[in-house]
Amino acid sequence: MKKTLKTGYKTRSNWQQRNTKFFPSINLSGDWLQDAGFNIGQAVAVEISQGQLIIKAL
Repeated sequence: MKKTLKTGYKTRSNWQQRNTKFFPSINLSGDWLQDAGFNIGQAVAVEISQGQLIIKAL
């Protein structure tokens, strides 16, 4: 199965320095996660490389 999602953003504010930083965000949710073997409260491992994330259920 292949899913196409769009990145969004999250913000982090630093009130002392009066600035806000924006970070890319991907929201993963849906029945397809459970179908792939991911359950609520389960730990996951994320392997990170350029342009790619591999998420594995532990």
